[in-house]
Amino acid sequence: MRDVKASTSLWIRNSDVLPDFVGWQDGYGAFTHSKAEMDALVDYIKDQQKHHKGLSFREELEALLKKAGIEFDESFLV
Repeated sequence: MRDVKASTSLWIRNSDVLPDFVGWQDGYGAFTHSKAEMDALVDYIKDQQKHHKGLSFREELEALLKKAGIEFDESFLV
């Protein structure tokens, strides 16, 4: 995961996709999305600082899992 985060950080910094990107948080979650959802996903990532002011990582993870129809399990927080 470290390699994925490092390579995506480099790509993001070298592109105009997220000009205010400063790096990933320590924790992570991985979800797949279709290409048709790319614009909405980029907008979501751009607003993550706003999300995290009102929600903790855990709260956001639980909401994303619920939206995907996945039951939350404490083992997700390892």
